Amino acid sequence: MVDHKLLLRKLELYGIVNRELAWCHSYLLDRKQVVCLNGSESREALMLHGVPQGSILGPLLFILFLNDLPLYTSAQLDLYADDTTVTAFADVKNLATLNSSLNKSVSEIQLWASANKLPLSNDPRKNWAGQMHGMW
Repeated sequence: MVDHKLLLRKLELYGIVNRELAWCHSYLLDRKQVVCLNGSESREALMLHGVPQGSILGPLLFILFLNDLPLYTSAQLDLYADDTTVTAFADVKNLATLNSSLNKSVSEIQLWASANKLPLSNDPRKNWAGQMHGMW
C-alpha cells in the first residue's frame, strides 16, 4: 500500500510544494473507511496507507507514486493505471539470457518495492499484474 510520507516526498520532488503540498498532506491525513457487505457495515478504520479508493485523485496519486519504477529497472516496463508489465525477448537459441534478464528485472522490481514499502506476494499462483495492483 502507498506510504503517505513517501508519496508526499515524491510529490515534492515532482515540484508540488508549499500550499499545494500541504493540501495533498491534508487530503491524505485522517482519512477513514467503512466496508459494507451484504447489508452489514464495519466500524470506521483509520487509513494510514494507500490512496483514497473511488476518488478522482486516487488513481493520479498512485500513478505519481509508481512513476519512478522504470528508472530503477533494466527491463522495459509498461505502466498503465495500476497494471505493470515487464517485457523481454530473446532468440529461441538463447533462452538462458532471457531467463537471466527476467530474473534481474524481478530482483530490481523487488528492491524498488521494498525501498518504497510496497509488499509483493510470494504466491506463485498470482501473476505479476495481480501483485502490482489492488492493495496499493
